[in-house]
Amino acid sequence: MKENKDKQNKKIEYYTVDRIEEEIVVLENRDTLEKENINLKKLPKGIKQGIILKKINNVFFIDMDKTEKVAKRLNDKMKNLIQ
Repeated sequence: MKENKDKQNKKIEYYTVDRIEEEIVVLENRDTLEKENINLKKLPKGIKQGIILKKINNVFFIDMDKTEKVAKRLNDKMKNLIQ
């Protein structure tokens, strides 16, 4: 029962890495489009512009599945524009 309760309390938010400025990373909330500045040390190693992060209970994780899906969708749109 406790495990179900824990799952219900987890708030998941998604952010895109907008840009990295020295030790500050500018994230954009994918739902609200609000910008948030986070110290680079608080984020997973290996982040770069365009990566999608999942935030669960104030901890960030790289979401490669979502990042790849979004990149593919953008790539497909660009191909359609060129044709």
